[in-house]
Amino acid sequence: MDNAQYKKLEDGSWFADIPDFSGVWANGKSVEICRKELIEVLEEWIILKLKDRDFIPVIKDIDINIKDHNSQATCLIPLYSFSTEA
Repeated sequence: MDNAQYKKLEDGSWFADIPDFSGVWANGKSVEICRKELIEVLEEWIILKLKDRDFIPVIKDIDINIKDHNSQATCLIPLYSFSTEA
């Protein structure tokens, strides 16, 4: 979220986007509401990009793109945690 850019609009609401993350933007009545919405949009955007195997920009040397090694897809971060304990 360090790369997010915020702007107060004429009507008093807030707009935010993240450069290099096309389509990731949000707006809200306050900067805090806008920030929370931006986090949700970013999370959903990342999930969709991973699902579709689309490129995700590398930020601060963090690369979460899915890599194919020997025809087996691997992900550099765990998406879900499953427990077999009841």
